[in-house]
Amino acid sequence: MEIQESLRMAMARKNINQAELARRVGVSSSTISLIVRGRRVPSLGLAKKIARELGITVETL
Repeated sequence: MEIQESLRMAMARKNINQAELARRVGVSSSTISLIVRGRRVPSLGLAKKIARELGITVETL
């Protein structure tokens, strides 16, 4: 499974939208949008923050 699919599924399970996830991890909503659309790969640090907020492991992403 690719990161964008994993991210969408995890966000849906947590009932969190892109803007809220962006706010929680300290990036712009456009950054999250780019990741969700597969146009950007997050840095390891950002991936860790996203995983922590969504209650998953980085490997799951």
